[in-house]
Amino acid sequence: MSSPTLRGLLVGGIVGLVLHLIMRFVLGNLVWIALAVMLLWVIAKCSPENPKEVSKRARLNSFDPSAILVLNARGTTPSYSTYVEAVSATVQNTSNARIYDLRLYCSFKPLPPRSSSEAEASRDIDRVYTSYHYGYINHGTTVTIRLIPEPNGYLKEANPESFNCEARFEVERADLLNERP
Repeated sequence: MSSPTLRGLLVGGIVGLVLHLIMRFVLGNLVWIALAVMLLWVIAKCSPENPKEVSKRARLNSFDPSAILVLNARGTTPSYSTYVEAVSATVQNTSNARIYDLRLYCSFKPLPPRSSSEAEASRDIDRVYTSYHYGYINHGTTVTIRLIPEPNGYLKEANPESFNCEARFEVERADLLNERP
């Protein structure tokens, strides 16, 4: 049996020898390695683009995010409170692909003061994200969704009629790559 010191010495010697040989090879052929890297770079820059890749890139860039419309956004309150517990909206997908992981980014105004003695709100607008709608929304469809907003202390003072939302989502890229007649 060998001692740990002897094994460490042996492993260290082998690693040192391998590193020495690699460094000798690299430094001895540095000019050729640099020349090969430069030639590969020039070939990559000067070669014509593949027409299939160009058309694929164009199809992937054909998605128009403004084709996703959020209509009739409104805060939903329970009958016993003014606290906004959910945001309901109609999402219209007029794009050329399905969308998923939809999340709404909403802005809203506070409720007007109930009496003239109440202090005026110090802010005029606030923003909140909602939870995710995990299902797909197919292209050419309209879906009514109801999402829970992230906890926000000002939702108890939010005017349910003043919600204005925009959609944040992921695009199903496979739909963009499908060849349609």
